[in-house]
Amino acid sequence: MKIAIVGEGPIALESTLFFLKQDCSVTLFVGDRSSKSYFDRYVGIDEVIETSIVGQEELEIEDKAFSLDDYQAKYFLPLMEKLNAAGIIRPCRVNRVTKAHLSTLEELPGRSRLADLFRVTFEMDAEKMVEEQIKLNEMAFNNISPSTLSSLKRSIEMAEDFDLVILAKESFEKNSPIGVGGNLCLNERVFNQEDLFFNRGFAEISKNIHSLAVFGDELGLSWGLMNIKDWLESSDNKKVHIISSKEGLKERLGRTNSSVVNTKIKKIVDELNSYNINEEKRLEAELKKWNELEDYVRVKYPRPQMIEPQINFLESTNVISIDQLDEQKKFFLTIEPTKSVEQYEEFLGVKTIGVDAILNMNPGKISSEIVEGLKVNYRDLTTDKIIFPEEPGFFNISKSNAKAENQRIEKNCELILDEIKKYFSKN
Repeated sequence: MKIAIVGEGPIALESTLFFLKQDCSVTLFVGDRSSKSYFDRYVGIDEVIETSIVGQEELEIEDKAFSLDDYQAKYFLPLMEKLNAAGIIRPCRVNRVTKAHLSTLEELPGRSRLADLFRVTFEMDAEKMVEEQIKLNEMAFNNISPSTLSSLKRSIEMAEDFDLVILAKESFEKNSPIGVGGNLCLNERVFNQEDLFFNRGFAEISKNIHSLAVFGDELGLSWGLMNIKDWLESSDNKKVHIISSKEGLKERLGRTNSSVVNTKIKKIVDELNSYNINEEKRLEAELKKWNELEDYVRVKYPRPQMIEPQINFLESTNVISIDQLDEQKKFFLTIEPTKSVEQYEEFLGVKTIGVDAILNMNPGKISSEIVEGLKVNYRDLTTDKIIFPEEPGFFNISKSNAKAENQRIEKNCELILDEIKKYFSKN
């Protein structure tokens, strides 16, 4: 049984170990990003990551879990090096997965589409390969012309056929857009390439940034707030706008599968609620004093206003455009209230806020090109759907914005193994 596994982090590693244990022939496509890219999601978080029995046996250790740094150094990297030495790892970018001969519209009369192999098309880093070859045998390249050498370094696509394909990615190439319904808002395609539009999540936020707009679901925002916690506490002048089309988001934060994150987010939310309560009391008292003033005195003083907290929740709102003035780096976000079905023809008004930077913590989104040659709805790849009956032999255990839990990985792999066994059952 020849299996292709596509992924970079712990889910890909553990699923590879699992199926190797079943005596399968496995190739792990690790992508063109370093393994560090995955672990950057945990920057500033003292996270504990589980190990598997198979991994423990392979390394001859008894540790059932490691802190983040130890997990990388003592477990993840040593196992990846072992897999690499065994020729199991393929360091390249997978561009697409198709069937070797069938189109998405073709069916085999009386037979499953599994009768045809899966073709994994990938792109090798030819320049890196040539540079490594030059280091090994510089003499062999002395007589090659510069133009020929340049052509050798040009990236090329290659392909290999497999019986089964498993997507096992923790972090996708990009997050879903910040516009309505996970679509691009006006000018987002232009500005999401800017340095201060953080589209990968856990980038370090500079202290020079004073205001930030954050987008995401409950899980992504919880991790995002963890990442900017130190930045937020560095000055009372720091301001965060959390923009969401949903209501009641604040109450659902801090429900991740990390106790460290949950504890700290709960503290942030509790402090925010306490601030709001105290500020309402202060404002009520100030308004009472102001209203009690004589008319001729009152006009000399502005009406007391509520001082907004550092974290401002803009719930039930959608961003419809991003703009920038030529003379400023600041982003100007135009937002409008979320409409109900009865309000689609109504104009509910818009408002504009200015921020120094944007942090997109929306769930990961896999590139549609990777599966457009299969009978797979690529939107299902960001859900918990593992088995795709319309394309037997293709499986997805990818997770976005989620910690890799070994019990879940093993359970999903066993589910896939049970499904594989059905393909060879007489029934």
